[in-house]
Amino acid sequence: MIEEQKHPINKFISLITLLLCTAGIIFLIVTFIPSLSPSIVKFRRDNLLAAYAKPEKFRMPQPSSLPSHRLINYTDERLNDLINLLPSQTVTLTKFENCTLNVSTGAKINSSIIQNSTMNISGLNIHLENVILINTKITIDNNSIAKISNSIIQDNQDRIHVSRSQLVIVETLFINNNSKSLLYADGNASLTVKNSEFRSNDGIIFSSHNQKYIDLDGNESSLVPQFIIEHNLIEDNFHLPIYLADLDQFGTRITNNIFRGGALPYITIKDSDRPYVVISQNYFEDQGVFIENSNHIILWANKFNSIQDYAVQAINSNLIAFQYNIFSNIGDTAIFTKNTPQIELVHNTFGEVGERIVRK
Repeated sequence: MIEEQKHPINKFISLITLLLCTAGIIFLIVTFIPSLSPSIVKFRRDNLLAAYAKPEKFRMPQPSSLPSHRLINYTDERLNDLINLLPSQTVTLTKFENCTLNVSTGAKINSSIIQNSTMNISGLNIHLENVILINTKITIDNNSIAKISNSIIQDNQDRIHVSRSQLVIVETLFINNNSKSLLYADGNASLTVKNSEFRSNDGIIFSSHNQKYIDLDGNESSLVPQFIIEHNLIEDNFHLPIYLADLDQFGTRITNNIFRGGALPYITIKDSDRPYVVISQNYFEDQGVFIENSNHIILWANKFNSIQDYAVQAINSNLIAFQYNIFSNIGDTAIFTKNTPQIELVHNTFGEVGERIVRK
């Protein structure tokens, strides 16, 4: 009997087919079979890639240095008045005291002082630049877009309220404010604060609240604010600098900030199910981070230094990732967890700590 010989091309095709099948099987195993360890969770790769770039080592943040005093030689003064700024109107070198200002689309206030007043912002592309705000209540109305830059906000008793709108604050000094909640965002608001300083403030600086509503299908949904807090110096404040609760939306970032001084945790996250909050490249000294009843928090490439108690506490939470962090000079425990079954620990460095990890 004569055996049929396979053509070399057929052999090549068979080999390629076998390799492709093997690669497909390996991909299915890696993708769909979870880790066998009950104490380590592997986050989905697409979530990690969406949250931050490839891991890097901690780099000390370099926030801007802002002057604590500024002189504005105003040429006009308005007292006890109601002022309605017209669209695209520009006001400069003016002192407003005990006034109510209604600011509309395109309006700009430059090199001015606003004291013991109320400001209602409603419209798009509204800009306050080189303004000293002293004990001034600010409300950003729905669907508005505003910016505060190169300014000083001081001695405020009331909050700056951002509701279903967008506010960007850059290169601004917050000092000696005594508001219960200085920067308060609710609904689907977006609040971005960059290159600013917070010093000697009493009360919560950043706080959030979601708004629940019933959609057309009769289901309950939430409007959740988003925070981007980057390149700031937060120093010697007397209460909770950042208090985020009821977050259920991807996108909040707290990155490249310096936290120093004070007696309470710098970042508190509570009652947040799936926020995917990213806390990265920050420097923490004296106090750390507190997480309670929350899931999906990523702490990446931060440095915790000279903290007497706990650097990070996670209570009744789950799916907390610690990656590329540095813990040094921690008096008690670097990472303390209670009723938090799944955490991820990747390439963290522990130096001179009482206990590295305590789990209860």
